[in-house]
Formats: sequence, C-alpha cells, structure tokens
Amino acid sequence: MAGTRTLLAILIASGLMLTGCLGTESTTTIEEHDHDHKHVEVHSLGEAVTVLQEMRDELAEAYKNSDIKTVDGLFHDEVSPISKQLNELVTESGLQGDDLEAAKAAVEQLLSVFDVLHPSHAADATIDPATYDAQADSFNDALVNLEMLAAKAPATEETPAAEEEGEAAAE
Repeated sequence: MAGTRTLLAILIASGLMLTGCLGTESTTTIEEHDHDHKHVEVHSLGEAVTVLQEMRDELAEAYKNSDIKTVDGLFHDEVSPISKQLNELVTESGLQGDDLEAAKAAVEQLLSVFDVLHPSHAADATIDPATYDAQADSFNDALVNLEMLAAKAPATEETPAAEEEGEAAAE
C-alpha cells in the first residue's frame, strides 16, 4: 500500500507541476525523526490538499478494514502535522476576501472531521467503518472547496526553495 501511495503521490505531483495546477511547484518534504516514522511537511495550500486527498483514500480503506494501527499512523504522520499548518498555509496563500473566509471555513470543517475520525489511544480501542462513512461527505466537501480555493491562490506563493534563491540573490 505504501508503494502505491508513493507512486500516486509522484504522479499527482508531476501532473500538477506540468499543468501548473494550484500555482506552485511541489516542495513537499518528509521529515525524518530519531523515532521509527516520518512526518509529512508541506509548503503550500495546494500541496496540503494533495497530501490530504491521498491520505483520505488510505484512511477510508483503513476504516473499511477496521485497521486502527494504520488509521492512527496516518493521523500521527500526516493528519496532525498538516492540521497544525493548515491555518498558516491558508493565510499565506494570498487568498483574500470571501475566498480567504471560505478557505478558513473549509479548514475548520476538516479539523472537525479529524476530531471525529482520530481513534482513541486506549488499549482496547477499535474503529467502526460507519464512523468514517458518517464523515465522508463533510471530508470530501472540505477538500473539494480547499482544492478550488488553492487553485485561485496567486502563483506567487513563496516556497522554501524560492526564499533561499531570493536570499542568495540579495547577498
């Protein structure tokens, strides 16, 4: 499953870079730690949406199979780090007015979904596929709204690579 996700991520990122969709090049990184897992770090709203769309599909499959270990891993490695960045990414996206407010509302909707879907850490915790099913429409709506809004964001979103190039040119 991880190999399929990696291939899918590469294909999506390549397609987005070729078409210019979402206005930025991909700068998604995987942050490694001294403990045995990796965290996803994104640098634009468009990247966050792409990662969350991939994760949504994995999460749906894990819930369908009542695979609490996979669900918890997705929350720890992907959902939580991106959730912490979403509001900042929306603010930095360059969206204004109604688009900015709509993006903030979509983020709040996603965070509410994540609160419901995040499994308990109790030793006897289980997950029920019906829990995901009840949240699926809200999850999908929020992601579709964020995707459309990210596509409206100005193409001048700064990425770490662009910032480094700007600093190097200034020196």
